[in-house]
Amino acid sequence: MGRNRDLCEIFGIPEELKCPHCKEITNTDFEEYDIDCGKINDLSGNWNLDVQCDKCDHDFKFKFKVIIKDQETLKE
Repeated sequence: MGRNRDLCEIFGIPEELKCPHCKEITNTDFEEYDIDCGKINDLSGNWNLDVQCDKCDHDFKFKFKVIIKDQETLKE
């Protein structure tokens, strides 16, 4: 059993995306993402999440970058 986290709530990323293959809207499953599966951030702040289309089973990546705006708040 992995450590599932709601990445939609944490990062504000979408619960649904348009599949680049079939162009249908698919659920991302980011609201119940197992952070123990795969290598999700190859560089500090860069995230690459796997998505599989509900309609055509096409696998694709959702990529985003986390940027810390205020380094001072991290020292508290």
